[in-house]
Amino acid sequence: ARGMIAATTAVPPALDSTLDAMNARMFGGDLLPWRELRGATVPAADSASAPRSTRFVVDASLPGQRVLERFLNRDRVAASDTASALHLAYFDLARHDLSVQQAEWSRRGITPLFAIRCVVLCDARHRLLVDRLGADTFANLPECPPIERRR
Repeated sequence: ARGMIAATTAVPPALDSTLDAMNARMFGGDLLPWRELRGATVPAADSASAPRSTRFVVDASLPGQRVLERFLNRDRVAASDTASALHLAYFDLARHDLSVQQAEWSRRGITPLFAIRCVVLCDARHRLLVDRLGADTFANLPECPPIERRR
């Protein structure tokens, strides 16, 4: 229950569908859109639409960087300037106390896009129970260190 994918610049609303498609097709919907995160506020979006020349640059901190860039830029035209690039990166942050963290992010020009969710695989018979508990219940289980055996 920690970590987020964010843009290091403001994200034009015209790119929401591209980012949602990335979540659906590349992550199987396992990323939680920031706008759906309880207690999170969505930064005001730039009202200008994003030109097709806006390119995505994915930070090496994200696994599958090249594949993600190829997917995100598939319908984009090549841009000659790097000013129109939208940089995506992974931030290893806890989700507690969102209001304080979000104030810091906005000062640094970071736009949260997705929270990392814990994926839980279960037998179909237990899906209703797992849905009721929520994935965070499993992700935030306390760590139990092994007990050392006495010799």
